[in-house]
Formats: sequence, structure tokens, C-alpha cells
Amino acid sequence: MWFKTNLAHHAVAATQGRIADYDTYRRKADAATQKGIDEAEAPDAVVATINRLIDAPHPGFSNPVGKMTGMILFLQSYAPRLFESSIMKSVQTAKP
Repeated sequence: MWFKTNLAHHAVAATQGRIADYDTYRRKADAATQKGIDEAEAPDAVVATINRLIDAPHPGFSNPVGKMTGMILFLQSYAPRLFESSIMKSVQTAKP
């Protein structure tokens, strides 16, 4: 979920203190970030949501915007419980 902004043009990258062991992961993260920036959607949905909130008499605290929002909200709610239940199941079935 990316929106076009000017943030990427003004971002600062740390150049000192790099740990070489993480270079492979850093390249993957940088590539994924750049892809998100390059393929970001226009901020129209964000602007529309802000306009709606300005006019709302009682705006909600959380107002997610964009594609895949439903999936992210689902994962925030249920992923921790699913993870915990799978860990507990493996602990209960482990042989002493």
C-alpha cells in the first residue's frame, strides 16, 4: 500500500556503520521499497478520506485507506492469535 509523495526524494540513507552481514537483506528491502515508490498509486484516496473526515461530525480514530486495507486489518486482528495458537499446539504436542 503505497501512495505517491515527495518523501522518497528527501529521504536520507545511513552510509556509515553498515554491517556487511545484512547486505543481502538490505538489497532486497531496498528493491522492494523502490518498487513500492515506483508503482505507488496517486494520493486521491487519501485526499478523499481526509476531506470526508473534515466534514464528519464525529470522525473515527482509525481511517485506513488504500488497496489491501482489509487484509491488513484482518492480519492485525487475527494473525497474533493464529500464531499463538500454532505455537501452543506445537508445545502441547511436543514429546518430552
